[in-house]
Amino acid sequence: MANKKLLAMMLIISFIATLGAISAADTSSNDTQQDTTCQASYADTTYNVQGNENTTTVQSTEKSMKRINRTTQKSTKQATEPVINYEELYTALNDGTDEYVTISLGGDEDTYTVTQTITLNNAIKSLIINGNGKTINGNNKFQFLKINHQANVVIENITVTQCYLSNDYGGAIFQKNGTLAIINSVFTNNTMNSSHYEGHGGVIAVNNSTLEIINSTFTSNSIDDTQWGGFDGYGGAISIMGGNVSITDSTFTSNKAEYGGAIYWKSDESSNLEILNSTFEENGLGSKDWRE
Repeated sequence: MANKKLLAMMLIISFIATLGAISAADTSSNDTQQDTTCQASYADTTYNVQGNENTTTVQSTEKSMKRINRTTQKSTKQATEPVINYEELYTALNDGTDEYVTISLGGDEDTYTVTQTITLNNAIKSLIINGNGKTINGNNKFQFLKINHQANVVIENITVTQCYLSNDYGGAIFQKNGTLAIINSVFTNNTMNSSHYEGHGGVIAVNNSTLEIINSTFTSNSIDDTQWGGFDGYGGAISIMGGNVSITDSTFTSNKAEYGGAIYWKSDESSNLEILNSTFEENGLGSKDWRE
């Protein structure tokens, strides 16, 4: 048992020293024979923290740590727009033309069922979505939100479940060339179907963006292989293709993909990855019959 703890701690420290952006102060584990992997790809080289441990907890309190410059800023004053169902939410974000938008989910129903993917209007440069405890349900048919332009987006106090996408980026959310902050939120049972490694991010995929995750939970999200069975793609919960990443006080459990059961990160020397006080448990890598 002691040897396992020592091995797990040495692997984590090695990974953190390589990236130069994470400091690990504690690793906890038990005897369950389950690989736990937090994978990053850096400058076309892949690094793994991987061992026969059930739980990996990454913690840090060092003030000297290299930190990501926060780009999530207080938005210009604007009125909050209440919506009471998914149709109103879709109209506000897909068709809205205001530059600064704050949305508050309300209404009598606890669940907003997705009927079509929202593509954020290019006119919107700053967006805050306060879920107020509501649930976004993709009904195993739809991605929730796609952001194809430079925008600052904050999503908080929301549950997102059963979103779905095939051979693309972000089973629930995709962000390109902007900033995305996820706060006090839950993501569960979201799925990307993939073949030939075309899927990125069972829940979230970002491309050349800054991503910040705070006090959030990712459980049982996956990228499933439609051709061979098992798992495929990159990042069962999150895929980052360039940009700065900060994850704080968050939990990743039972997320699956071929590369990066919980997180896949590929970037260059100008980017930073920071993980603080977060737990990775029973996240796994896929395997394909034709490779065995």
